[in-house]
Amino acid sequence: MSENGKVYVVQETNHSMIKAREFGDLAYMSNGERDDFVNITNSPTNERLLSHLAEFLREYDPEADFIVPVGSPYVQMAVFWILGAMNVRRVRILRWNNKDHGYIPLVLNLRREIIDGD
Repeated sequence: MSENGKVYVVQETNHSMIKAREFGDLAYMSNGERDDFVNITNSPTNERLLSHLAEFLREYDPEADFIVPVGSPYVQMAVFWILGAMNVRRVRILRWNNKDHGYIPLVLNLRREIIDGD
């Protein structure tokens, strides 16, 4: 395992993740089944996908790991929603830079004051 931790790739896409490997070992969150949500309330497909994402994120370390938000924006949103439900307040994201053709780390810290409006 890389000393940098894991790089959680939200979904497999046609984009190369070679440059993301500079930040840690790649861990693809795709579950091999349907990788997006359906527009049906209480859908078993949606429940399975949410459960899969939550299980995958149990080992997420906000001090060492990164998230690469690629693929469906709805699945990306669910990943960050689950992390928030897990009380993760610091998220390290790899953001693609078209100019340099590489990833740039972005760290977001969600302080309690922001949520409470203090």
